[in-house]
Order: sequence, then C-alpha cells, then structure tokens
Amino acid sequence: MSFPKKLREWREARGLTLEAAGKLINVSSATWCDWEHARKIPIIHYAEDLERVTEREVTVEMVSEFSRTETAARAERREEARRVG
Repeated sequence: MSFPKKLREWREARGLTLEAAGKLINVSSATWCDWEHARKIPIIHYAEDLERVTEREVTVEMVSEFSRTETAARAERREEARRVG
C-alpha cells in the first residue's frame, strides 16, 4: 500500500477528520488532503509528527521513498504531456 493510502487509513482509524489531523501538526486540512491524494509530498520533518498523530511508525525512509517515486512519476507525466501536446 502506498504511503498516501496508509496515511488516510491511519487517520481514519484514529477517527480524525482532515481538519483535526492537520491541527495536531499545524498544517491545513487541505495540505493533509493533498498528502493523502499524492498531490503534495510531506516534507521529512513532518515524519515524527505524522507518527504521533497516526500512532503508526512513519519513517523518514517511507516519506523519502514516496517522494522519490512521486517525483519520478511527475517527470514521466510531464514528458508524456510534451510528446502528446
């Protein structure tokens, strides 16, 4: 399961809304939502906060791997758009 999907699953397991989860680590509900939908990547210094809020292990490696994977996927999408467009 991808990190964004895990993040949503963990938040919901705690019974937290996007707004409540975001408030616990001082980010907006929109930012948290963007993380869960892989539109943005949480910066590494949030790993410890995410771990505290979700009560799950969130390692720097998990966030870093998601970041590398998502960055590569975005580059591929841009390249494809250039070829098509």
